[in-house]
Amino acid sequence: MKFKNIHVIINLANHEDESIPSDLERELNNLPITWKHTVVKKHDYTEEIVKKLIGSVDLIVAYGGDGTVTRVAKALIGHDTPLGILPSGTANVIAKEFGISLAIKESIELITSEHSEIRTIDTGLCNGQ
Repeated sequence: MKFKNIHVIINLANHEDESIPSDLERELNNLPITWKHTVVKKHDYTEEIVKKLIGSVDLIVAYGGDGTVTRVAKALIGHDTPLGILPSGTANVIAKEFGISLAIKESIELITSEHSEIRTIDTGLCNGQ
């Protein structure tokens, strides 16, 4: 396993309570790693949370849809901290384009496998974003 210290940004914007989804918690608890999480319900502070985590964790994981992944990725631009994606949104276009399984167990296995590959990708600017 490449990562020993993972922080998961969990978007629960469409959930009534602030509990971590049981399938996500179960799968993460089965891993021999230290993981912490932050639950976000509004995106306006996601980038600030991520920026504070840079340098203190091995991997930052976005659990949510395309909006969550985009906000986390934006905060990581120019830094070496890798981004993992656990898709849980409606469309999950980004995850689909990268070939990431929509099943929690399989996407966690992709992130934590010794054989997983870290890729550097380009980012773009559109309408000032």
